[in-house]
Amino acid sequence: MAEGIAEEHELPTQTLESPVLPSVARAAYNGEPSETVLGAYEGDRSTIANDDAKALLSLLGIPSDVEASSKATLVQRDFPGMRLVRVESEVAQTDFDEQGNLISAHNLTARSAIDRERRDYGVSQEPSAPAPVAAYDDPGELFGIIDKVQSACRLFDYQVVVCDLDGYGVWTVVWNKLLAEGLLNPYDTVGINIDAADGSITSFQRSFVEPNATEPLLGQQEVAVYAQPVIDALSADSKREGAPSRLDGNEGTSRAFIAACELCIFRPNFLWEEGGPYKPADFVRLAWRVTLGSGDQVYVDARTGEVLGGDQIQALLDQEFPGR
Repeated sequence: MAEGIAEEHELPTQTLESPVLPSVARAAYNGEPSETVLGAYEGDRSTIANDDAKALLSLLGIPSDVEASSKATLVQRDFPGMRLVRVESEVAQTDFDEQGNLISAHNLTARSAIDRERRDYGVSQEPSAPAPVAAYDDPGELFGIIDKVQSACRLFDYQVVVCDLDGYGVWTVVWNKLLAEGLLNPYDTVGINIDAADGSITSFQRSFVEPNATEPLLGQQEVAVYAQPVIDALSADSKREGAPSRLDGNEGTSRAFIAACELCIFRPNFLWEEGGPYKPADFVRLAWRVTLGSGDQVYVDARTGEVLGGDQIQALLDQEFPGR
């Protein structure tokens, strides 16, 4: 955690919006669950799923009618803040929002088969069962499945950002909302898992969280001034802690060197503030992602100039695996 962040840098004079972070309470984050079970659902089961959700469930091979024998529970999810109805049966677990939209679905029968057989396609060295022949072992063979999901979810302004096959024969496909050229919203997203052996969809996840804006008020050339106090503090930390030279000696890998700056959508996490870690905010913002030579990242609000937080994952990986 960076300490002693200075405020002596002269800021540009462009007109920005009022700060948003002072009104956000900082709550300690200890990895606690992101949802709370509120109790049994007592409403009309016939209205839990709307027509679009039922069509999606049919595509997933999951019964769309909520049977009386199924367990229905009210769940409050912290982010995005919403109340869900969770339906659990022997074959599936499904979540619906208050409008009846399908938010998540897990085909328990399909997942248990995958887990039991540990399907792999050359990654695992000791499979517990022979890997079956993969009917869908190339991304091109998924187009028909992907098109059906895109149509059912109306993903016309979305872009596929992940299409990967893991070592157990399961494809992961993820869409993000395309807001503008080069600007994706990872919080307005759909993700599915597909069994490569037979093309069945084993799980589905959806999230709808919109950012505050898509056009920045803070230009790319001015971002460094707003990020500079954090950069200075990080550089000072490196010197105090005797960090390896790759973090502060070589310009290309230095915490004082800005390697990249790009617009993104970010959920404030207050990483560089003292006293953390803090629970991330329950909203997302248009931000500039400032990546330093060390791999550390500083996120600056593109409308207010506030430092929203950051990421040290890449920096920590570089320290653990130097020269990779």
